[in-house]
Amino acid sequence: MAELDFEGISELFSACGDVGISRHIVAKRVAFQVQKYLKSRVPVGRFLADQLLLPMAIGAGGEFRTTDPTGNTISNMKVIQMFLREYVELENSDEGSHIIKIEK
Repeated sequence: MAELDFEGISELFSACGDVGISRHIVAKRVAFQVQKYLKSRVPVGRFLADQLLLPMAIGAGGEFRTTDPTGNTISNMKVIQMFLREYVELENSDEGSHIIKIEK
């Protein structure tokens, strides 16, 4: 497990082991996730993005930049649009990043 703390945001990375998988391999998987996040130069990691959507939709709305959205992020966007009737937009941005907006 690795935790990165920055001003205004924290990201947590983890990987699970399995029978026959060494601790070294699990640690490499976590390190790969951390490196990928740091290289992406986005403030919100792909696994945090889906968790931010509901509070934003219930609150004042807003936007953030992230990497490729996960299936959970896409699903949460659709659920918010269906049940809360909030407009959720996914824009392609520079260098493979994406901007997710919730407009009130």
